[in-house]
Amino acid sequence: AVNGAHALGAYDIAVDGTDTSESQLFKKGDYVQFNSGATSKLHMIIADVASNGSGEATLTIEPPLSSALSNDATVSYVSPKAVMRMSNNELSWNASHISLYGVSFSCEEVL
Repeated sequence: AVNGAHALGAYDIAVDGTDTSESQLFKKGDYVQFNSGATSKLHMIIADVASNGSGEATLTIEPPLSSALSNDATVSYVSPKAVMRMSNNELSWNASHISLYGVSFSCEEVL
């Protein structure tokens, strides 16, 4: 859970209640989601995160918060989700000589 209130634009988010037996809670490049439903946003962890002996840690995220977080807001890290939309109507695909297919498109998070 979020530890304390965090203002709009914050990059460093304090959390508590983490597993104290884990030496590394998150790796750079992991994703987290704060809150749930329509107010949730997807954020990337940009630095490895370890917990202190009390189960507290600080998550350094990108992009910064687009809305304030209250104390004890939820932190989802298993299958975090975001509402996305395609940036344009371009969709491409390709196939290799061994019939391996790929689809490519550009999208952005709905804000």
